[in-house]
Amino acid sequence: MPSTATRLVLVRHASTIWNRDNRYQGQSDVPLDETGRQEARQLAPRLAELAPASAYTSDLVRCRETVELALSHQPVPIFIDPRLREAHYGQWEGMTR
Repeated sequence: MPSTATRLVLVRHASTIWNRDNRYQGQSDVPLDETGRQEARQLAPRLAELAPASAYTSDLVRCRETVELALSHQPVPIFIDPRLREAHYGQWEGMTR
């Protein structure tokens, strides 16, 4: 009998300059920095082993970049959904912790 199990793999977005600066990001659309792009590329071999059938990400650029780089060598459909965004921190966004 074929398996009906589903594996859910959660991956946080890779590093941004705001991560490095210890700033609240929330829904601010901050791109990956070079370290983050490297982190996402390094994730690719592990994700290839898992052979995902699809990927879901928020519409924030740091999240889209992470999934696109991590899955760049696999023909995996990527579904973008703004409901997957991080919490909104209002006027705290951009402030240091």
